[in-house]
Amino acid sequence: MLGMLRYLSGQLVPVVFNLLLLVPLSGYAAAVSSHGPGMVALTDADLSGVTGQALFVSDKIGPDSLPGYNQADTFGNFTYYRMGMDIDLSMNANIAKLQLGCGGVNDALDPTLCDIDLDYVRFMGRSNTVGGAPCTAANCTNAATPATSEFLLRRPYVELAIKNDGTANREVVGFKLGAQVADGYVGVGRRYANGNVNAENGGTCNNGTAGASTLACHSGANSISGFLGAELSAALNVRCSSALCALGGASNVRVCAGATARTDDLCNASTNDNLFIDVSGTRMSQIATSALELEVSNAGLLSLLGITTGYSQLTASLRMLHGFTLINTNDFFISFQRERVSWPRYSKTLPPNNGVDACNPAYGTVPGRCNSAYAVASNTGWWMNVPEAKVVEVYAPDYGPLTIGELTTALSQPGLPLVNPELGLTPPKNCYGTARFC
Repeated sequence: MLGMLRYLSGQLVPVVFNLLLLVPLSGYAAAVSSHGPGMVALTDADLSGVTGQALFVSDKIGPDSLPGYNQADTFGNFTYYRMGMDIDLSMNANIAKLQLGCGGVNDALDPTLCDIDLDYVRFMGRSNTVGGAPCTAANCTNAATPATSEFLLRRPYVELAIKNDGTANREVVGFKLGAQVADGYVGVGRRYANGNVNAENGGTCNNGTAGASTLACHSGANSISGFLGAELSAALNVRCSSALCALGGASNVRVCAGATARTDDLCNASTNDNLFIDVSGTRMSQIATSALELEVSNAGLLSLLGITTGYSQLTASLRMLHGFTLINTNDFFISFQRERVSWPRYSKTLPPNNGVDACNPAYGTVPGRCNSAYAVASNTGWWMNVPEAKVVEVYAPDYGPLTIGELTTALSQPGLPLVNPELGLTPPKNCYGTARFC
């Protein structure tokens, strides 16, 4: 059955769990006898000294049996069968084109997009830099040296969602490939130099500050179906050359998202709270946030009037993000289902509330998903669940200059629209494997 998963949706899906077919049917282990060629059963004492006797694990979870099953938008009325291995699986993969769910049940939403469509994907290790991002030209002493560790999956498993289990109408509703813990970096896409035509998406790159010509400098995540719970921190300088800004001195306006580790700007951790965003949907191609804080310092007349805070709306194509970090992230998985399914968390318990994530009450309002032992409901089709990612320490080039009208918009919520600003992010280098993205 597992071999059939390779060809679902017309795509080749790597399945590492074919080893599960090696699970012995007997509860006894055997060894070659020292007295001859025959096989003899090991005693319990002998078994206790065997490493790996619990290599394969299995579990069954009943319908609506976990905490939070009665929450709104929870679809846990299935029987779940889990088959996995108690191992650490390290891998390094470069994938030129990853497409899943093109057409099919979600075609009516947007026939031009797939459930998951990614260019130049890298599953690789992370470094010890701030945020755990791998080595790039922006954060490495030697920009030619890529990260050399591997992407880690701890306790990988396959899980099936069964509807009407134990009846004549029993059917498989969906399957999930996941891991208890994932650690590494998922890099996506390429960047283009000024004047080059984008081979994946078309358009000519123009290294401006925002807009379509700036977006043409990037390829990467064209569409994603899934849930992303991410910590975000970024700083974007906004230039203002209008008379209103220039009056009274030079301007220095900065958009702040979250708390950065730097102390030489207006967005440092001492003055800003951690920012967590939950993004969920089918065939998403951009992310949007509103009412981001805009700090004003020495901004001419604004500062003279005592105006120190404004607001901005950020809309960015997923093509511009180029990757996210997983630092011992729980419940990273990819799934396929014919109807909405709430997949159980690996631990079958509520998420911990003491980490640096949205489930820690120390960082503000706790999302409802933190009160459930089920993951955010997976929509029909292909779905990727990334509950604890980090897109942090983003320092974007200057944006602007602002007009007087734009500056006025920034003084009230939802704030100044910033559409596809140049975020300054670069795809990571990965020089492993045969398809090397260096």
